[in-house]
Amino acid sequence: VRAEDSQSLEYQIFKGFETLFTSIFTVELVINMHAHWWKDFWYSGWNVFDFIVVMISLISMVLTGLPGISTLRLMRAFRVFRLFKRLESLRKIIRALENAIPGCANAFSIVILVNAIYSILGVSFFRELEPDLFGTFAKAMLTMFQIMTGDSWATSIARPVIEVYPQ
Repeated sequence: VRAEDSQSLEYQIFKGFETLFTSIFTVELVINMHAHWWKDFWYSGWNVFDFIVVMISLISMVLTGLPGISTLRLMRAFRVFRLFKRLESLRKIIRALENAIPGCANAFSIVILVNAIYSILGVSFFRELEPDLFGTFAKAMLTMFQIMTGDSWATSIARPVIEVYPQ
């Protein structure tokens, strides 16, 4: 919903929900701060995150023309991550993803290494033929990434090379 549609029904409904949820989150934050006697409240990272999100929401409601504040309001969507500490099934999924990171990083490193080798060969063989594609190592890496992902490589890369070297 765009701001220029401020008279539309959709905009009014959106603003109503925004005010409602911001109010609920503010009341929740105040109750949480009071329940933890202010001092213990600040020791939890989730509580600090909630405080920042609620403050951004309140500031965005008061200062509507502030640049960049609408982007910061997207942090409200990350409140869903609080469920990770409460639901065991979600914690299992997150642990599995964390355990997969080292193996994926190793595979990614090997792919980068192979791409670098072929990029060096591409610069050596095709620098004069296609300087836009293989003129430098960085351009060759981008070209090799384009070939690897299949991003229109047949029309943009292969055909010009085949026209010069048909065999």
